[in-house]
Amino acid sequence: MPERYRDWLQQASRDLDHARMDVREGFYEWAAFAAQQAAEKACKALHLFLGSSAWGHDVTDLLAHLPPEHQAPTDLIDRAKRLDKHYLPARYPNGFAAGTPMEHYTRPEPSRPSPTPRPSLGSVVVRHLDRERVLADLRDLAAGIGAKNPEVREIRLFGSLARGERNPYADADLLIVLDRCDLPYRDRPAIYKPVGAQVPTDLIVCAQAELDREVAAANPFLLQILRDGLVLYTRAAPIPAA
Repeated sequence: MPERYRDWLQQASRDLDHARMDVREGFYEWAAFAAQQAAEKACKALHLFLGSSAWGHDVTDLLAHLPPEHQAPTDLIDRAKRLDKHYLPARYPNGFAAGTPMEHYTRPEPSRPSPTPRPSLGSVVVRHLDRERVLADLRDLAAGIGAKNPEVREIRLFGSLARGERNPYADADLLIVLDRCDLPYRDRPAIYKPVGAQVPTDLIVCAQAELDREVAAANPFLLQILRDGLVLYTRAAPIPAA
């Protein structure tokens, strides 16, 4: 049923939130599996949106069987191959010659936190995220980004925090729209990333023409952001001359 692509896309977004939470909590094997699941469900959402069939759990295969007019780029296929390697080994000990997945999946050494004693159940801390306070903080940060960078047209929050879902470890996913930008996509977030946010932030930075092109192509991911996202900042229209 093509109309159910939104359900698959929403669950993909939640799986990605789960992966981020697992990274922060040190469950790296589950973070790897949840990331693979997010990609799988996003691919199935795209298949449903395009009216094609999608079966199986292999992200690489799902991308390879997209309709000819919507073939995935090579670099995306390569990323899918890396994710698919985690579908089984991240969950089952027999994916390795010895040891458990949790022993094999660790944070890279440069960013690994110092070892701390394993907490007991009596030391569990319940974290509460004050959504309204975080939103107010994000609006202030967005206004600062817009004031500092006059090319910024709009900043929009999307994801679980924008939807108001109960997730104490939610990130702030931001779409930043510019008048134009000649930089590669990978170099853009560092320029506009807010400093001092109360929650971690992930950025998508695009030019207005790029956004218009994707909307015209019915990109389901961006259409959902535009439909469900919260506008944090919009550049004021210039005052017409008298």
